[in-house]
Amino acid sequence: MEIDFNWVAILAGAATAMISGMLWYHPKVFGAKWMKSAGLKQKDTETDQGKAMFITILRALFLSFTLFSLAYFANSFYTDQSFLFNAFRTGLFVSIPVVGMTLLMHDTFEKRSNIATNINVLYEITTILLMSVVIGLIAA
Repeated sequence: MEIDFNWVAILAGAATAMISGMLWYHPKVFGAKWMKSAGLKQKDTETDQGKAMFITILRALFLSFTLFSLAYFANSFYTDQSFLFNAFRTGLFVSIPVVGMTLLMHDTFEKRSNIATNINVLYEITTILLMSVVIGLIAA
């Protein structure tokens, strides 16, 4: 099976991740609470910005590419449902059991703040679902 990659959908999914991160971790949304619960100061988040942004962009691209690929496979099996529905279902299967629970497990072992953990886990689940919807809408 060959995948007919929709690069516009993949790039839009990656952009969605970047935008949701900027909004979610903005100091007036969850950023200030997250920094405080993680024991960080604003200046702590400003060091190594280039490296952090490179990893963030790379992660967004890989994640979007993977979500599109998995949704494409799901769509080839579940042909009675729309690509949007299959993309959203893929996002659910990736976000909650894989990403959300993995973050929760690691943060529990590392004794991280419950507040920081909840903010991060909910961010990941929300972002993956948003990316999936954007990919599903554009690729449909």
